[in-house]
Amino acid sequence: MLPGQQYGYRVHGPYDPARGLRHNPAKLLVDPYAKRITGTLTSLEATLGYVGNAMTGPASTVDSLGSVPLSVVTSLGGPATGVRPDVRSRSPRSTSCTCAASPSGIPTCPSTCGHLPRAGSSVRVEHLVRLGVTAVELMPVHTFVDEPSLITADRHNYWGYSPLGSLPLCRYASEPGREVEEFRTMVASLHAAGIEVIVDVVFNHTCESGFEGRH
Repeated sequence: MLPGQQYGYRVHGPYDPARGLRHNPAKLLVDPYAKRITGTLTSLEATLGYVGNAMTGPASTVDSLGSVPLSVVTSLGGPATGVRPDVRSRSPRSTSCTCAASPSGIPTCPSTCGHLPRAGSSVRVEHLVRLGVTAVELMPVHTFVDEPSLITADRHNYWGYSPLGSLPLCRYASEPGREVEEFRTMVASLHAAGIEVIVDVVFNHTCESGFEGRH
């Protein structure tokens, strides 16, 4: 596999919902360790692993390829250069001043992670330092998809609490394919200024929405 190639997993095995077994190779799955995910959910029907009733209906044979996000092979270099990624905030938590925001919500920051270290290292980061901010807390920056109710209503999830991938995949990258690189550089730039970075993660649920949800 070469960098840039898109892929997904098809899992073969028994289909027996009563025993909690829902293997269905017709449904393309993302790589949980993918460094990059591309595309979006375009068909709720195509993602359902069953027909009719989730517990008693047969397995769906509708191929979800073309209707779901795909994992992407990446070629990542080493840590961000020109900064000291080992620097951490040394402020006691009892006196810590935290700026909580999504990547697009950092004060006066455009809606890409890439803008913060590139155009903001001498302006925006210093602005946070002048304000006395010792930590920046980011809302989920993992890849996420809209919930079925939002898709049906032609609305979108802007909060990120419906994760699809488990790694920091900054969907606000200035260029596709640079998600991890720009995220690393952003974090390293903040660390170099002595600002701690806190990443809000969601481990207690994913966007599948239970056994009746998407696969």
